[in-house]
Amino acid sequence: MEIAYQNIDDTTFFETIDETVDQMFSDCEEIGTSDVSICVREVVTYLGLDYDTLPQSDINYIRSHVNTAIRNLPS
Repeated sequence: MEIAYQNIDDTTFFETIDETVDQMFSDCEEIGTSDVSICVREVVTYLGLDYDTLPQSDINYIRSHVNTAIRNLPS
C-alpha cells in the first residue's frame, strides 16, 4: 500500500487500525465523529506519518478503514 509516498505493508496497516480501534472503543457505548478523528490521528502516528502533511485522500482512506473496523467490533 502506498500512503503519502511511503511503503507501508497491508498487514501493518490493517493490524494498526484494528489494534487502535480495539484499544480505544472496545468498551464504549457511543462513538462520535470526534472520537473517530482522534482514532485516525492515532493510527497515523503509529504508522510513523505526519498528520499535518498527509494528503486528505490518505486521511479519508484511513478513516474509511477505521469506520469499517468500528463496525466490526463485537457488540
